[in-house]
Amino acid sequence: MPNRLIARRLLLAALLALAAGVEPAAAAEPDHLAWARRLVDGVTPETNLYASRPTIVSWTGVAGAAETRNRSVCSALVAHLFMQAYGYRPADFGSWLGARFPKASGFHDAIAAGRGFQRIERVAGILPGDVLAIAYAPGSRPTGHVLVAAARPVERRSTPPEVPGTTQYEIRVIDSSHTGHGPSDTRHYAKGKFHSGVGEGSLRLYAAAGGALAGYSWSLTRASQFYPPGERNLVVGRLDRTVRPTGHPGRIEAGEPDDASDDDATPGRGDDGG
Repeated sequence: MPNRLIARRLLLAALLALAAGVEPAAAAEPDHLAWARRLVDGVTPETNLYASRPTIVSWTGVAGAAETRNRSVCSALVAHLFMQAYGYRPADFGSWLGARFPKASGFHDAIAAGRGFQRIERVAGILPGDVLAIAYAPGSRPTGHVLVAAARPVERRSTPPEVPGTTQYEIRVIDSSHTGHGPSDTRHYAKGKFHSGVGEGSLRLYAAAGGALAGYSWSLTRASQFYPPGERNLVVGRLDRTVRPTGHPGRIEAGEPDDASDDDATPGRGDDGG
């Protein structure tokens, strides 16, 4: 059968599937998410820590690393994932995210401005690999928090804290943090306590009537505080690879990048994941 005819039939099948409400097969997950999963699966409590100076993110057998290890804060982790997956360097972050060692606020501002990211406005539009960046009030230390979506958001039954006029969603996320996101988090070990460092857990998102982001809470538990955009603004962005460097990164040296600001959700009311 001629290739042109095959292509036409495949296109027709795809159009018919869309008309019937059936989504085509999902695209492959982005490389930085694959490296994030490999990191979560490979670390142990002894090789996993929320810390910096130096920042160390390594995978067994990659660039001569003897073990999978994480010693990072949230923004440094995402920077390292981009470095490992796509060949970014600190100089790229300086012009793109506002600092050679980017902060959470730098990711937030770049996403909000559509600089190197496609901004995702609706909760239902979030895909695995999208970056969630939260900006705290101006002058706050830390400046915010950064996470990577590990799955699509799933609508859930509303539970406290409830916000009238909103729909709640659960989304699996990967980040480096002081604490995990609820009891299903990979960093959870006993009696509501968590190992710090990289892990995967469940964040709660709130959508307004039209589907736009209306806030979040750190976990699905009742103790988890709701944060509206006016208090802690959450934006979601999809990395735009067409405007960033590509290529094999080579060896990532320990301590590069290193974010001394410790950008992370500060443990406390609503942020203990418990």
